[in-house]
Amino acid sequence: MIELLGYLDRWSVRAGESLGLHLSCRDARRAVVDLVDLGGHTIDVAHAPAVFTPDLGHVTVGPQHTPIGSHAILPLPGELRAESLTISLIVRPTVLHPGVVAALVGPQGTLVRLWWSGTGQLHLQHGDATTLAEVPLPASTWSVVALSLSPGEALLQCFPLRSAAATVETSTSLSWRTDGPLNVWLAAAPDADGRAHAHFNGSLEAPAVHAAILEESEIQVLRAGPGRHASGRALVAAWDFSTEVATDRLVDRGPHACHGRTRQGPTRLVPGAYWRPGLLDPAREPQRFAAIHFHSDDLLDAAWPQTARLDLPATLPSGVYGVRVRVDGSPDHDVVPCWVRAHSPAAARPLAYLAPTYTYLAYGNAPDAMLGPAYWGADHPAEHLRRVRPDLGGSLYSRHPDKSGVSLVSRHRPILTIRPGVRPWGFEADRLLTGWMRQRAYSYDVLTDEDIDVDGVAALAPHRVIVTGNHPEYWSGPMLDALESWLHGGGRLVYTGGNGFYWRISSHRDLPGVIECRRAEGGTRPWIAEPGESHHQLDGDPGGLWRRLGRPPQRLVGVGFAGQGFERSAPYRVVPGARESWAGFVLNGVDEEFLGASGKFGGGAAGQEIDRYDRRLGSSPDAVVVATSQGLHDGATLRTLEELLSHEPPTADPKVRSDLTLTPTEGGGAVFSVGSMAFVGALDDPGISRVLRNVLDRFVDPAPLGPSA
Repeated sequence: MIELLGYLDRWSVRAGESLGLHLSCRDARRAVVDLVDLGGHTIDVAHAPAVFTPDLGHVTVGPQHTPIGSHAILPLPGELRAESLTISLIVRPTVLHPGVVAALVGPQGTLVRLWWSGTGQLHLQHGDATTLAEVPLPASTWSVVALSLSPGEALLQCFPLRSAAATVETSTSLSWRTDGPLNVWLAAAPDADGRAHAHFNGSLEAPAVHAAILEESEIQVLRAGPGRHASGRALVAAWDFSTEVATDRLVDRGPHACHGRTRQGPTRLVPGAYWRPGLLDPAREPQRFAAIHFHSDDLLDAAWPQTARLDLPATLPSGVYGVRVRVDGSPDHDVVPCWVRAHSPAAARPLAYLAPTYTYLAYGNAPDAMLGPAYWGADHPAEHLRRVRPDLGGSLYSRHPDKSGVSLVSRHRPILTIRPGVRPWGFEADRLLTGWMRQRAYSYDVLTDEDIDVDGVAALAPHRVIVTGNHPEYWSGPMLDALESWLHGGGRLVYTGGNGFYWRISSHRDLPGVIECRRAEGGTRPWIAEPGESHHQLDGDPGGLWRRLGRPPQRLVGVGFAGQGFERSAPYRVVPGARESWAGFVLNGVDEEFLGASGKFGGGAAGQEIDRYDRRLGSSPDAVVVATSQGLHDGATLRTLEELLSHEPPTADPKVRSDLTLTPTEGGGAVFSVGSMAFVGALDDPGISRVLRNVLDRFVDPAPLGPSA
């Protein structure tokens, strides 16, 4: 295996626009790049004919460095020529793993650095290695650290913030100079090539620099409360981490405005050294959330140089495609998915498929243990690369080395779990749907979550019908606003999945391709936000389940998450009276009482994660439940955690069911929901296939829908 892999500068692009391709290969190779169709599930992408070959010839691919790990760089004034300096900050190591807490860096490299040993000691080191002095620095505890530098001498001081313990200090001889510009690095130091290395896992707060040797009493001022570091004699710089938390900017409150930057997206808007229990909203007292949590595996941008740029033809039909890269003399290849929109809104077709790309991103590079010991694609080369390349970053289901949850993920890196042929989840499951639509000759455009997040209702407006993928789990507030507005205008939505519209995420206009999720307030989740960490840094609003935030999916699509079980799926049973209702067209040509008794996911159409109709949570009284799986699931399918209010799990639970519903909306529109992630795996079932055809054909017809239509 030559370890060829890549990523694109964006996932969604209009026909006629261009895509930037970033590639890496273990050894330098020549490769050919083309575009293949991924809209059909049975396509052999390795040998499929190209739908477009850009005029690139052979491109050269070589190894690339991935700068994983977050840190910060704080500049000092270029004119600074001080004989003495005091660098102070508040530190909380969160894992027994060594790393650089802070470093003073000059034009010739690192002058001094503070090295956390991982065993409770802070070392003052000259350059990169030689230890000159050390003091105790306990893990999981906030401590004030100060390094004072004077001609020929260095003084290192440390004391726990919330302790009456005396300051521990040590001094040593040290020769240092301030000639040339200086920077303070936090949570890493530059290596010989200027790359960040030796990353620190922990929280840092209140860094400041004074052009003087501060007395212990002056350093002790930090104990009095937040913001005190931005004062004192001979102040050079004092950075405030409680402001502009949605950005990578670190604001300096000192006299020289030496604003710094973070790299690779550390976690901000977290409780700092002065946080008080019970304070959950950072907007009330921002200074108590003035820490930054750095991790050695943070990654927002792989930062590989662009290998090639593909100019797509304006005549390219909207669809799901893959940029294929094949290396000369080897069967190895990589296929990077992309979603091509119509050339312009005027060229849009009435029917559109909405790819749940934010959910793909949330699960991107997630461990395969989530999906059980066996699944298709387990031996795919992309899965092998994911296991041996932790430098490609994790998912919203991953944990950092200190066991805190990963809350920020980005598409600016290879996402190996969305390669064709890998795992029956997300992208591959949705190719079953797009392949079925192709076989039935439906003409449709493609949209992505990010299109709606960025463009709002304008992304949906050209289309009469939107079809979702099988697991649109992660949605932002602007996305929900856009979908609601479109539905109120007569739009028609076909929700072909389960556990949709579940977790709140956020994004920021200055960080395209990055999403955030703070897992608070119940729900099935791989990690739980710590107290005071439930608000998103990208928008300042609380995270968690949309249900807990007052926007349960039942209000939007008629059904919401009810239960899960991955061993065995069930069929639906047609509800008595459904055929005679205004929704009867859904069952035209379907004479059976049971639908979907076979399927690729657990042997049925209703399974994995399932949704039910619930008036109490906002399902419309005008909706028709066409079919239900109530009473047909085995004991391994259990009610979702946010509804288990007792320590005793219910048996023969009537709330564990998938409801297939049709809900009328304003303006002659409607929402058809299947309430099951396994539905798309049962499209070979004649009854399930006929139901979806009936719905799509009627929804594309502009005639009004509803009980009075």
